[in-house]
Amino acid sequence: MTGGTKEKDQDDNKRSFVGFDRDSASEDGEKKSISMNEAAAYSGARAVISTLLGTTAGGLIAVYRGNPVFLHTALTGFSCTIAATACSVSERAAAVVMSRNSEVVKGDFRTHAIGGILGGSLIGGLYKKSPSSGVLLFTPIMLGVALLEKKAHSYRQNELERIFGQNDKNDS
Repeated sequence: MTGGTKEKDQDDNKRSFVGFDRDSASEDGEKKSISMNEAAAYSGARAVISTLLGTTAGGLIAVYRGNPVFLHTALTGFSCTIAATACSVSERAAAVVMSRNSEVVKGDFRTHAIGGILGGSLIGGLYKKSPSSGVLLFTPIMLGVALLEKKAHSYRQNELERIFGQNDKNDS
């Protein structure tokens, strides 16, 4: 953090924790766009989480069914990684484009729906030769992700305000 007043430093801390859901306007009223590096890091984090969940689910299902554990774990993890990457890259690309076109992007459902449609059609076309089946599966999943992210962001903001509010009271 750079030097400055304590309030400015706390505002910088709050912004650094909220990720892509940052305020879309800077202090001078100028709109910020989402950088490609930020979008790539965000998509990568989603892919890692999806891989971990997929490998865990694949391993558990393989043990339950009595199938080869390593093979099913690897294949399920790989499939989840491909699906998460396709959907999250599409969603982040939509967010970048919308933020550069002066749209206010605060993790809204539009970008997630676009990600589900584009990523789902790609995955459906690759796996089932039917893009519409991928769209019907992944659009609701991405909308659920948007809802979870919105709730997590709200919780995180409330906790930060509670923590920084207590620090302000202790400093007085």
